[in-house]
Amino acid sequence: MPEQSKRTAALTKDTEAMQPTRNLVQPAGREVHHLLPPQLAGSLGPRVRRALIHGMRRRILRTLNQDRSARTLQELASVFPKASLSTVSYHVLVLSGCGVVTVSDAEGAERTLTRSFVSTVADSVQITAVLEATERLDDVH
Repeated sequence: MPEQSKRTAALTKDTEAMQPTRNLVQPAGREVHHLLPPQLAGSLGPRVRRALIHGMRRRILRTLNQDRSARTLQELASVFPKASLSTVSYHVLVLSGCGVVTVSDAEGAERTLTRSFVSTVADSVQITAVLEATERLDDVH
């Protein structure tokens, strides 16, 4: 088989592995508890959908949406006693990267630990539906 054909075949195989199954929206290699309900996942943009596949990110967003107030990384980390501060920070940055979370205060923006984050999607019907539909799953894990 020519070299170009081998690379094309490998790329096709990798791409097929990343495709969602018919009934589930799940990236290749992920555990079942990270699934999003397919009827709700379709209403989200691809970056937001990828971010919300992870249960910890949904819990962080749920926490920020609850009282609609800004929270520091340390306050968010207190919700996850088994997770390290760096793990929570990573997931907050992923949420920030897709635009569902933003830094709320310019003053604390330079200092990582005192930086406050706020949800930008507290009023989003689609995201609220995803968070409600997955809450029981996220509480178990």
